[in-house]
Amino acid sequence: MALNWPSIPDQLNSSDPLAYVDDMASMNVRYIKIRIGFASKDGQVFKAAKYANSKGMRITVYLENRGEFHMDSSTYLAYKNNTTYLNNFSRHGYTYGIPRLLTMDSTLYANRLKSFLQGMKNANIAIDAVEIGNEWDWIEFNGDIPVDREATDQEIQAMANKYADVLKKSYVAVKEVYPTAKVTTFGFADAATYLANTPDSPYIGAIPRQCLYRNSEILTK
Repeated sequence: MALNWPSIPDQLNSSDPLAYVDDMASMNVRYIKIRIGFASKDGQVFKAAKYANSKGMRITVYLENRGEFHMDSSTYLAYKNNTTYLNNFSRHGYTYGIPRLLTMDSTLYANRLKSFLQGMKNANIAIDAVEIGNEWDWIEFNGDIPVDREATDQEIQAMANKYADVLKKSYVAVKEVYPTAKVTTFGFADAATYLANTPDSPYIGAIPRQCLYRNSEILTK
């Protein structure tokens, strides 16, 4: 059994993550995916991850887009209090806005990823894989996707180019710390399921996942 554990950095304030690991072990969970939070929580996350290793669990980690990876904190969010977005897409209640992919600094992102992984390595934690991003084909995690129309070819290509840059720099960062770890592209969103459950939504708010990977020449450089 596999389990996504995205709440671990936040859960540390309100519950015992080691007890949570015990609960997962009792359900025969063998694979977990952990979200990388803010650096101030890293030590506690490492403790939980190491304990998970001791229970025989294999670990994948992933890093989302956050304000700390943008040079201008005043412009990195899209759709803050946007009526069209809130009425049609805010499944998770993200009223504060959605981080833009295009304005994210790929180097800042890769540096944070590397520092977290180095902490994991120093704590002798084994990981299987690192996922670069999370559902960046979906408006709820990528503020550059239009809220009221289909993305143009030019917009999709710009996002593909940006993701290629993030992926290349992140790949180098991962391999410098964990040479044998797999580097995976982000998991795609359940946009089609979401649209089926919200028939009044005027637009799905997503782009085909493969569009962000379509420039194979860029991804293989």
